[in-house]
Amino acid sequence: MASNYEKKLPPVMENGLSRFFEVISGKWKALLLFHIETGATRPGQLQKVILDADRRVLDQQLNELIVDGLISKKIVEQKPLHVEYDLTDIGRSILPLLCKINDWGEFYNIENERKGQPKG
Repeated sequence: MASNYEKKLPPVMENGLSRFFEVISGKWKALLLFHIETGATRPGQLQKVILDADRRVLDQQLNELIVDGLISKKIVEQKPLHVEYDLTDIGRSILPLLCKINDWGEFYNIENERKGQPKG
């Protein structure tokens, strides 16, 4: 299903790192990918596991992930109709990297706590 989402500015891709940040930038995108992989495939489920996120922002970032080819959207035709998201092969390929980034974030928190500094 095609999305009517359009990015406001064309991306400037100088290298792979620029491409990565263009695709994954957004407060909730990494969490959306993680939670879709772990079984929260419907919008309501995603809203329940990402409590701080506004539903409108989640929908926008889900659409961006579709446009960028990291997730797919399927309308399940049963009563009532509902939407499910799934990772594409490209979306699955980023998960090991996100896990490493998560590990680094946990390490950073532990080091800051050890030094008596707040987490966030």
